[in-house]
Amino acid sequence: MEHKRLRVEEREQISLLLAKEKSYREIGRIIGRSHSTVIREVRLSGRDRTRYTALHAQKLADKRNLLSGRKRFVDTHPEIFLDVFERLFKCWSPRQISEDLKRAYPDEPWAWISHETIYRYIYAFPRGVLKRLDRVMIQLHQ
Repeated sequence: MEHKRLRVEEREQISLLLAKEKSYREIGRIIGRSHSTVIREVRLSGRDRTRYTALHAQKLADKRNLLSGRKRFVDTHPEIFLDVFERLFKCWSPRQISEDLKRAYPDEPWAWISHETIYRYIYAFPRGVLKRLDRVMIQLHQ
């Protein structure tokens, strides 16, 4: 069974149906979801059923999605991306890079990346792309 995230439209329907005092089971049937999904959604919003709003719930869901690793850290922080790749092109290991980032940004834990994350990022590139990127970086520094 495939689990899909709730869409904005479904959250709006939940909000409207809660305002009409429909039960969780009724709402689940109407939107084609399990009643437990509806209950979980209302609970995750941090509000009770009388104060649930689609806008608030969607903002929280977007924040959770951002924090869930759906976006790669180095993609959302280009300054760290450059630091990581400059060190990679100098033949540093991911472990050395990870340790050096902690020294370079001691008061900014958001900039610390584990060596596993760096390895995962490297392996996400298609074969040969890093070599081409290395050539581009060399040309930029000349």
